[in-house]
Amino acid sequence: MNKYLLTALLSFALLPLSVNAQNVYTPYVGVEGLYGTAKAGQIKPHYFGAAINVGTMYNPYFSTELFYEQTGSDSKKISDTQKLKTAYRAYGLDATGYLPLGCDKRFSLFASLGMGEYVVRKKLSPDKHHNNNGYAYRIGLGAQYALTEHFSLKLTTRYMKFHRISGLNHGYNYGIGLRYHFTKD
Repeated sequence: MNKYLLTALLSFALLPLSVNAQNVYTPYVGVEGLYGTAKAGQIKPHYFGAAINVGTMYNPYFSTELFYEQTGSDSKKISDTQKLKTAYRAYGLDATGYLPLGCDKRFSLFASLGMGEYVVRKKLSPDKHHNNNGYAYRIGLGAQYALTEHFSLKLTTRYMKFHRISGLNHGYNYGIGLRYHFTKD
């Protein structure tokens, strides 16, 4: 739990970096389709999933968001009689810094830093099943394009370093998403 407090404090500590920016709080919601890979010993599972994010843009250069991710399962053959099936769900907080580009500032590059709680579901056939909880530090890079005043398209690549999850070391996920910004007309 101390890791969540540290992440929240880091998020608010970064706010003064954009002191000269006009602070206009713009809440948003987003959905994202994900493709991910993980390193689990000799096994490298691949996941397809989805994410939901709820956040606030404090100005054109900084935002924080809460996320929830859920993946489908991946099956890998361990031996002639055993198969390992894994999936995960996660939730947490990301702090994101943006670099708007162009005259109209519709296109932005961004980097994010965050932390999440991960629950990995493992099933070793024929019948052994258990959940494994832990956390991960997340680092992301991406680009965002404002389609309209309210909608934007987002492309993201994230690296996740897992802790306290047996068998998982690190992972990557790649996402494409759509955001709706609650702006005043």
